[in-house]
Order: sequence, then C-alpha cells, then structure tokens
Amino acid sequence: MKTKIDYKNDFAFRYILGSPTPDGIYLLTILIEGALNIKLKELHILNPELIPSQLDDKDMILDIRVKTNKNEDIDIEMQNSCFSETLRKRFQLYGAQLLSKQLKAVDPYYKLHHVSQIIFIDGMNKGTDELVDTYESRNKKGIREKESLLTRAYVQLPYINEMIKQKKIEEFSDFELAVYAFKNGFDDVIMSLRKKVIETMKEKIDLFNEDDKLRDIANKRMLGKMQVEGEKQEKYDEGFIEGHNLGKSEGREEDRRMIIDSLCTHIQLKFGEDIKPFLENLTIEKLIQLQGSLFTANTIEEIKELIKG
Repeated sequence: MKTKIDYKNDFAFRYILGSPTPDGIYLLTILIEGALNIKLKELHILNPELIPSQLDDKDMILDIRVKTNKNEDIDIEMQNSCFSETLRKRFQLYGAQLLSKQLKAVDPYYKLHHVSQIIFIDGMNKGTDELVDTYESRNKKGIREKESLLTRAYVQLPYINEMIKQKKIEEFSDFELAVYAFKNGFDDVIMSLRKKVIETMKEKIDLFNEDDKLRDIANKRMLGKMQVEGEKQEKYDEGFIEGHNLGKSEGREEDRRMIIDSLCTHIQLKFGEDIKPFLENLTIEKLIQLQGSLFTANTIEEIKELIKG
C-alpha cells in the first residue's frame, strides 16, 4: 500500500504551494489573507526553486518566502508537530534572521521593511482558544509599537475541530476550509461543498501523491525528521532520569503529549490507522522506544504488538 502524503508534510506543502503557478498563487493568497487579515493585490514568490541536494537536511526550513505589492515580506511554513520550547525559540530566531538579511553592512536602517511569519502548526499554544494566534511588539496598554517590523501568526490546526462545533462548515471561509483540509484531509463532508479552494487543493495533493519520486522524498524526509526528533528526545529524557526527576512535571507531560501527537501523525500516514487510544497511557520511555521501532515495522499489527510488549 502506497503511503499517502498530505499538506502537513513540509516538503509537500512547500512543493505545491511554493510554485508560482496560477493555482499556487490562488491558494497562497487565501492562506496569507486569512492568517494576517489583510487584502493582497499581488504577490511574488521569492524562492520558487527547491534545491534537491538540501532535501536530506532534516533541519532545513522548507519555507515559502513572498513579497507583496506593498514591499512587505511574508514567510510561510508548515510545522507538523506540537509547540515546544525549542520550536518557539527557533521561530523567533528565524524571524530575526529574516529581518537582518534585508540589510548589507553599509545599508541604512530605513531600508528595513515589515516581515510577517505565518506558521501552520499541528498544536495549540497553552491558554489560547483561537485559530490564528498573533504576536507583535506592543506596550503595556496594547498599543502597537511604531515602525514595528515583525508579526508572527500561528495557525493552530487543532482549533478547526473546535470551530466545527460552533458553526456549520457551510459557513466556513475559504481560509477556514483550507485549514480544515490541512488538519482532517478531504473527507466526504468537505468535498460535498464543491468549493474551488478545496477542489484545487485536492487536485494538487492527488497529483503529488501520484508521483512516486515526490512521495518518496516526502516520506523519507518525514521519517528522517522523526528519527532525529526521537534521538533528541531520548537524550533529553535521559537527563530527567539522571536527575531523578521522574514525576509528571508540566514540561515532561507536555513532551509526552508532543511525542504521542507525532507518533499518531506518522502512523496514520504510514499505515492509515488511528491508534491514539492505544498510546494515551504509555510512559514517555515507552513512547520513545516506539518511535525508534516505527522505522522497522512493516505492519500496523507489529506496532500494536510493540505497544502491548
């Protein structure tokens, strides 16, 4: 059975939406306008070319960089994981780097222009209850700093399933429909709407999945990133063990939830089955062990046996 790739795969997201085709520009416009609550007259993709030699770099950021008609830069990326301390700091550092790259050593500061980051992420910032969680420089009274240069918008994919409880899917905007498809795929409910945004997205991801080479790159990158994350988490977890901090601290439980979500996503992609109920009561040590075994398991039955063992 061929592994199906969806838009939460960063390579598929970048390959499909980073191409300056009419359909790609159409979808990018919907995502940018919805995430930033703005209207665009035109946009230009600054990095349309993918460099094949870099795709084996598991830490490579497959972002899409766009310039608007107002000479503002927008950076869009897909992050198929939950929030973590490391990711939050990485997002902020990358935003600062996007600003610093605008100037050469001799350039005056007035040449700096505003940068927006749009990060689609399969997690929720603690304490937030909104689809788009936006951050920028403001004072204690909530007044935006003059000449503020950076806006960061997190599009929190899980929240779309809360919205479906609050209003009918027929009332969703094109942006909200796109987020629904990112999170839940192209189910019968959303396909029955016969909306251009959904039909365009479905057609492009189907074409991607029909290309064995592209699907193989996306799958290998996904598994490679997961292996690296598992190794990092194992080292981090060993630090807890060495320090005899084996209680369920808030940070440790957040890490456990992050691993569960990551495992569920990758097992769903590889075997087409949701096994989250089987993972809920596993320790962080068992989850890390399961992460490493995912690369050698060939069937979902093998995964279930590993869980029982």
